[in-house]
Amino acid sequence: MMACGALAEAHSIGLIHRDIKPANIMLCTQGGEHDVVKLLDFGLVKQLTVDADVNVSVASTLAGTPLYMAPECIIAPESVDARTDIYALGAVAYYLLAGSDVFKGQTIVEVCSRHLHQQPEPFAERGITVSPALEAIVRACLEKEPARRPQSAGELRRQLEACGVEPWDGDSAQSWWLEHRAALDAVAASDGGDTRVIAVEGRLRSTLPPAG
Repeated sequence: MMACGALAEAHSIGLIHRDIKPANIMLCTQGGEHDVVKLLDFGLVKQLTVDADVNVSVASTLAGTPLYMAPECIIAPESVDARTDIYALGAVAYYLLAGSDVFKGQTIVEVCSRHLHQQPEPFAERGITVSPALEAIVRACLEKEPARRPQSAGELRRQLEACGVEPWDGDSAQSWWLEHRAALDAVAASDGGDTRVIAVEGRLRSTLPPAG
C-alpha cells in the first residue's frame, strides 16, 4: 500500500516511473519505523542501453524491464501513463505472492510476447494459496487493456484496503524484526556484511546490511 502512495504522489505531478520492479522498491527504517517503502530510480529509463538479460532494464524502442513491462510499453511506448505503472506493480505483487515472475522466457522477445498474449497463471496452479479478493486485484492490475486495470494508484490502494487481507503495519514489521534480527545479524557476520537472504515460514526475505 505504501508503494501505491508513492506512485500516487509521483503521478499527481506528472511523473510516470516506467520501471517498477523489485530492485527499485526498497524497505527502509525511517523514524524508528520498519519496512517503510521507497521507490527508487525515477527517470532511470533515460539512461539505459539494450541488454540481452531479461532481468535488467532496456531501452531502444522499449523502456523498462521486460519481466514487469505492460503491453502498451511494447506496442505503443508513447501511450504509457499511470496505468502502465499499475501493471508493473501488479507484476511485482504476483512475484512476491507466487515466488516467481508472472511470465518467464529465455529471451526478451519471448517474455514480451507473453505479456502481450498470455494470461497470468492462477496462483492455485502454482501451489500458492491467496485470498480470492487479493488475487482478483492482482489479476486486474495485469489486464492487457489499460482501461480494465485500476485507473490510479489511489484506486488500487483503496481496493487493497477493502479486500480483507491483514495489512503489514508498523507493529507487524517491528514484531518480525524483533523475531528475526538475530538470524540476520548472524548471517551478516558470516558473509562479511553482504546483502543476505533468509527463509521465513517457507518464504525468502532479503535485506541490505545495516548502514555503517
